[in-house]
Amino acid sequence: MTVARRLLAGALAVTAVALVVVVVVATRAADAERRATLWSELDRQSGALALAWRPDNNADSLADAAGTVLNARVTLIDADGRVLGDSDFDDDALASLENHAARPEIAAAMRGAVGRDRRVSASTRDDRLYVARRATRGIVRVSVPATTLEEASEVMRARLFRAAGLALLAALAVGAL
Repeated sequence: MTVARRLLAGALAVTAVALVVVVVVATRAADAERRATLWSELDRQSGALALAWRPDNNADSLADAAGTVLNARVTLIDADGRVLGDSDFDDDALASLENHAARPEIAAAMRGAVGRDRRVSASTRDDRLYVARRATRGIVRVSVPATTLEEASEVMRARLFRAAGLALLAALAVGAL
């Protein structure tokens, strides 16, 4: 192998390593930003819903309507932890839901804090992000599937690796010249 080819191979190897590092660092930073943005959005949605839940509202109808508008699961819970409304459950299914007082985000909201948690839902069996807060009539909770974060991360990671591959091909073409 000639000296020029060895230099080209070495430069391409260094470029490839640098591109992988950039992709990993950029993906982690974007994931952290996306997580913070999603938590903030859930905070905002739960706050708006807490203001909207008035004594004259039917809890289950409000949960259903809000869930549709927010594209999220909305749960309205009384001060004792009993589910009054849920956008994913109606009638008999709603009545069969267990008391939510011990759920981490609900317990925090009952203490007056904004409760946040990520866990597998006991009722829907999917991994979810939850935000709950106190309202005049009880506790409002908004949740979305955790896959919302993973799917966005996978799309970004794939795009960054494609861009890195194109950059490496460009470096190869320039180096070959």
